[in-house]
Amino acid sequence: MRESKVEYSDDDYDVVITVRQSSMASSIKRQVLHGKQAALIAQREKEGEPVSIIYRYYALQMLPQLYGSTVEIVNAKDAKLKLPDEMDIDEFMELPEALVVLWEEAALGVNPHWLPQRDDESGEESEPDKNSG
Repeated sequence: MRESKVEYSDDDYDVVITVRQSSMASSIKRQVLHGKQAALIAQREKEGEPVSIIYRYYALQMLPQLYGSTVEIVNAKDAKLKLPDEMDIDEFMELPEALVVLWEEAALGVNPHWLPQRDDESGEESEPDKNSG
């Protein structure tokens, strides 16, 4: 299976993240993470807290994809902050944008079927192929 490594270092983090092409097991992991974040959002809405569509995207799409494709996280021993093996959306939203962008590029690079497909004639997005993982 295809694999990619992300190396990220700043004043707080020093981490190497390995992502891998989606398997059925990682698909289940993604769905479990999605369910946990959906429950968190439902609880917030029940308590009357508004939840933006962007927040939903990060919680229900990006976080599960990144962690679902991740097979290893190696934090440097001397890093101030450690990237955990799992986190909720609030912790995720505190990560440096540069780290998340690199991680997303790597995850989508080995899982291009997760990207919306473009209709060549109209240029509009269509749903990703549901049969490809």
